[in-house]
Amino acid sequence: MILGIREETMYPNEKRVALIPEHVGKLIKKGYTVLVQSSNKRIYPDEEYEKVGAKIVNSLEKADIIIGIKEIPVEEIYPNKIYLFFSHTIKGQNHNMPMLKQLIKQKATLLDHERIVDDFGKRLIFFGKFAGNAGFIDTLWMIGKRLTKNGINNPFEKIKRAYEYSSIEKAKEALSQVGADILSNGLPPSLSPFIIGITGYGNVSNGVQELLSFFPTKEILPEELLNFSQLPKSQNHIYKVVFYEKDMVKRKDGKPFDLNDYYTNPENYESNFQQYLPYLNILIHASYWDKKYPRVVEEQFIIDNWQNPNFRLLGIGDISCDINGGVEITKIATEIYTPVLVYNPKSKEYTIDLYSEGIPVMAVDILPAELPLDASLYFSKCLLPYVEAMLKANWNKKIEKLQLPTPLKKAIILYKGQFTQDYEYMKKFILD
Repeated sequence: MILGIREETMYPNEKRVALIPEHVGKLIKKGYTVLVQSSNKRIYPDEEYEKVGAKIVNSLEKADIIIGIKEIPVEEIYPNKIYLFFSHTIKGQNHNMPMLKQLIKQKATLLDHERIVDDFGKRLIFFGKFAGNAGFIDTLWMIGKRLTKNGINNPFEKIKRAYEYSSIEKAKEALSQVGADILSNGLPPSLSPFIIGITGYGNVSNGVQELLSFFPTKEILPEELLNFSQLPKSQNHIYKVVFYEKDMVKRKDGKPFDLNDYYTNPENYESNFQQYLPYLNILIHASYWDKKYPRVVEEQFIIDNWQNPNFRLLGIGDISCDINGGVEITKIATEIYTPVLVYNPKSKEYTIDLYSEGIPVMAVDILPAELPLDASLYFSKCLLPYVEAMLKANWNKKIEKLQLPTPLKKAIILYKGQFTQDYEYMKKFILD
């Protein structure tokens, strides 16, 4: 089997790669042929892959297995190939249905990074931690810039955007200095107590909390927010609040919250989050959301409350970035170099002007691409054993006889152009 590694073409600022040169070299030493599509923007230049024995090509048409990160253009889907990438199709995303139809037409096999999971459904291949890292950095940059514009000197104004740091270690050094500043000199009295709320507790949330740990913090429970007046107004630390499902929603009939029931019958639940929102200075939305679940931030609530003198929210970091989704005022996905949209509750419109009137929202949808070196290294390390298993497998067999690690087999959406059993529900998405 010949392996092909794509150049990422979906976004101009996408520098990540699925396999780094070091890991490609390990496959080549084991006798595999690896083709690397030429790229002038990838974080690892073509020469690094040539040094380990890869062949640099313009087209991957001669590869048997083609791997990448983001979606693949329709014109680059070749007959009978095996593809592995984040397809963003399992929810029936409309913009990717032409690609899915072409994969079926070409009798291709499709595996999705997102669906490589363990027996408990936990993802094994992910960029989530780096999305959390970059999203938190960009959100602090946003807050720092706006506070300074409004005449409030603050330690966050020293923070750059994530892509401006050469590595996550450099970003951590910068945040550590900001943390020391807060500890020594404090935050402005008008901002104290300074409270950052984080939804969720998965990989993205962990990435946020990893960087927040460089600041002097005290963690409080969501219910303590409701006694806001009792919180000590110390200027030398930041309060952290992590919200779980039980904090964000409640049963409509008043019965106790039940996690399994919530995921099974989400229609029986409604948002309970608005009670906390006025007390937060920053909200980081880092949890999974689907349209069947209640929203975290409702547009009407923002319209009704944003000019209330007791409404403290300075901005939102919507790392999950579902358009009109969990954060309803996320109207578009923003770009790496212009990461902020500002929603104006008066006009109910948004602008990309960082300093315009309204609630700012950081809504970049490819945040890990801001830390391409660290993200690629981590992702490649996780992915390598699965790629090797794909190269060893006999793909001429029926899927029942196909020998692959179970998590990898679970990730097969299409096999030779046909939906596999777990994904037959997706047939409804491609009906004209």
